[in-house]
Amino acid sequence: MLASLAVENDKPFLIDQSVDAEESTIAAFTTTPRNALAVPIPGQQSPRGAIECHRAADRPAFIPSDLDFTVVVAHQTGLALENLEHRERLERANRQLRHRLASQTQLVGSSRPMQEVLDQIARVGPTASTVLILGESGTGKELVSQSIHELSQYRAGPYVAASCAAFSESLLESELFGHEPGAFTGADRLHIGQFERAHRGTIFLDEVGEMSLACQAKLLRVLEGHPFQRVGGQQSIRVDVRMIAATHRNLRELIRQERFREDLYHRLRVIEIRVPPLHQRGDDVLELTSLFLDHFCRQIGRGPLRPSQEAVHAIRQYHWPGNVRELKNAIERAVVFARGDEMTPADLGLPGQEPTDARPSGLVSLRDAERRHIHYVMQQVGGNKTQACQILNIGRGTLYKKLADAEDADDSAPADS
Repeated sequence: MLASLAVENDKPFLIDQSVDAEESTIAAFTTTPRNALAVPIPGQQSPRGAIECHRAADRPAFIPSDLDFTVVVAHQTGLALENLEHRERLERANRQLRHRLASQTQLVGSSRPMQEVLDQIARVGPTASTVLILGESGTGKELVSQSIHELSQYRAGPYVAASCAAFSESLLESELFGHEPGAFTGADRLHIGQFERAHRGTIFLDEVGEMSLACQAKLLRVLEGHPFQRVGGQQSIRVDVRMIAATHRNLRELIRQERFREDLYHRLRVIEIRVPPLHQRGDDVLELTSLFLDHFCRQIGRGPLRPSQEAVHAIRQYHWPGNVRELKNAIERAVVFARGDEMTPADLGLPGQEPTDARPSGLVSLRDAERRHIHYVMQQVGGNKTQACQILNIGRGTLYKKLADAEDADDSAPADS
């Protein structure tokens, strides 16, 4: 009863009827205790509730200082409840953002490592902070970058992606910053660089660890807010872009080798997001399998395809060195070659599962096994030798030699009769 009065009137009450109950304005309420106090708990619009305290007849009566203390407690309680509600709203919004990310991209997965990535994207996206994304090739670093862009204040602007590994040192500077006509042999017209194209949007620099030191110096100046010039030009150009960079390399090791600038590293690493490899994501591989099966079945217009128990086992056991990209390619192959409505391990074409007649027992030499694995990796990365070197963990010279050896072996093999 007294708590209701405090809430309705939005003010505290102190009742002491022990001396003269007939003089009390609350005496008409027969259920009112002889000595009590009630204080409303403040809210944004109206009281959230009230704190009501009773004092036993054999105890000293409440005095005004007790009421003052309870007012302070009620105020702190109101703040705590408001903070709790604010946190619940943020968590609810965070869950909605993660659901939106999962529904709009291939960034799906219920594993803890992937949920942490989605949580980081939801937190970082609305800011303008520079982001460095780390992870093995094929893990989905560009998908992370695109998701950050879609949540950012730059989402209405362009999203421009550039691979630092796809160009030579001289061409990369021209690709990023543009060039004027006559800047070098073959430069017969004006070329607008990727930074200018990304103005008021997001630029994603993939494989930033492959950038030369000279190009790193120019990139650092842009990150520090300085203007830049096109190759062969004099005009100073300023751009407003959000920078997101990615690499599979250990940049700290490159710094130690004096192949990457430490000051640029710290400029890029305002926010760092690590994308886990597929083999660390548990049953996310099955969620992705289901996603890709549905996608490719729709794409080629065939009926639903489900994985057999043997295929599920093979997918779980395989290490997936090419990560999500390799899984996607394997599922696309399976959808094309699978017969009926069930996908088998053979349909996936994973290394070690291809039938072979090289030996009556199905065993092959180490040289043949290596040659087949290199051939498979090259297929999975679409012939991209840089990515193949990363997956195989070998240098480009070694890869070229092994490819040449494999070609010689194919040329010397007997023709089919």
